[in-house]
Amino acid sequence: MAIRAFTSLLTSGRFSSLTPATLNRFRQSDDLYVAFRLSGWKGDDEARPDVTVEYVFRQVLNGRPRFFNKVKPQELNAASLDKAFDGRPGLLATGMAIPLAAFPPGEFELDVRAHDRRPHAG
Repeated sequence: MAIRAFTSLLTSGRFSSLTPATLNRFRQSDDLYVAFRLSGWKGDDEARPDVTVEYVFRQVLNGRPRFFNKVKPQELNAASLDKAFDGRPGLLATGMAIPLAAFPPGEFELDVRAHDRRPHAG
């Protein structure tokens, strides 16, 4: 899954527009917005997912990535999604804003892992 960094305008806690970042360098005073779509998840009878998304950050030191931090996993399911959520198109858009003030200067990697908790036939 390819993840791209975005700058964004937020309104009411939702992304109102996304613009791909033109550089891969950011200031500590910046927020980094990561947004993506998940497909292939299995819905319940109301087309709602049961997906957990994890974000793990690694700092690259001497050319080797080392664990730096992780955030509480996002739960995307009937309890956490808006009642108006319509999963019938099969796409689940998600992401997060990452305040960079907690990161020391350096090179970092972000590993995003999405887990569908529903079994798939196959």
